[in-house]
Amino acid sequence: MREFARNIDVINDNLPKKYRDKIIMGIALYNQEPSEAAEKIKFSRLRQFPGISVFSYNLMIKDPRYSSALDQENY
Repeated sequence: MREFARNIDVINDNLPKKYRDKIIMGIALYNQEPSEAAEKIKFSRLRQFPGISVFSYNLMIKDPRYSSALDQENY
């Protein structure tokens, strides 16, 4: 999560705010637990990046923990 937060700081420091609504934050699911993905989504929205894309769809179908974790957080 620390590296993810650092990356968001880099975006904030180097990109004017007027472009934020055009950014889609990509959250990989294959390399982390569902709770970690949910935390990154929540953090992205708190930092005013509302656009979210999670991948891969196949993993969400194969392992329902991911879609359940996101549903519980109302994403």
